[in-house]
Amino acid sequence: MNDPDNFWEPLGWADPGLGPAVQITSPLPGAEVAGETLIVVEVEATESRTIESVEFFVDEGLIGPGIEVSDGWSFSWDTTTSYPDGFHTITVVATDSANDIGKSSIEVYVNNVMDGTMTVQLVGDSREVNRNFWDAIVTVTVVPNDSPPATLAGATVHAYWDDSFTTNLVSGETDESGNAVFEMRNLRSRSVPSITFTVTDVVWEGYTFASEPVAITLNAPVSSRSLYNDLAIWQVIKEDGADQTEEGDLGAALVDYYFMMAYGV
Repeated sequence: MNDPDNFWEPLGWADPGLGPAVQITSPLPGAEVAGETLIVVEVEATESRTIESVEFFVDEGLIGPGIEVSDGWSFSWDTTTSYPDGFHTITVVATDSANDIGKSSIEVYVNNVMDGTMTVQLVGDSREVNRNFWDAIVTVTVVPNDSPPATLAGATVHAYWDDSFTTNLVSGETDESGNAVFEMRNLRSRSVPSITFTVTDVVWEGYTFASEPVAITLNAPVSSRSLYNDLAIWQVIKEDGADQTEEGDLGAALVDYYFMMAYGV
């Protein structure tokens, strides 16, 4: 309290004088930050002067000019670029129309956990084309095991489709949201009532795929399956000594079933 040069620094205020008054309002001194961190400052010019520029520094290196917003000036600092975990000093320098300056500095703790591994999340969608055909669609989201998580755009996903008869190898790249979409079109409901999609590997520079193969099975929509594809639904019940089924006459059902098998309808 007896040293005027140090009085303002703990509160984030610049030394008052002719230059602008500067206060860093976010983050707070000593705060833990990670990823994209928004730095916000309040800047007030003295007398009838105006603010000409507000510049942001980290560890004495300029990171960029500020943007004027409703509650002051701000800058989005990407702490993941070249700042190792630990304490770093944020300094904001404001210059007014008389070329006088005001500044404020605080220390914050950068804590980015870079795990270097990634996993995937699968979301499947079965879409009916008509009563005989359907489409299988799988969205693969690549998820890095970092804190905060990054978006892995451009990661290459290796996978395959398996319908119990054939296996189709596929690969694709994730978009800017970290997603890759894979599709199998016009699957015949009778011959392919279900299909499995399996991710075997994901390739992205600096990361490794930390998972066993991840799979999802999609089934043809119920409405696209022929009524006679599965004879199990035609269960014979005994009632008053006569053979009946839940859906109708068993004999008629069998005739329709074999007609479908023979002519592919």
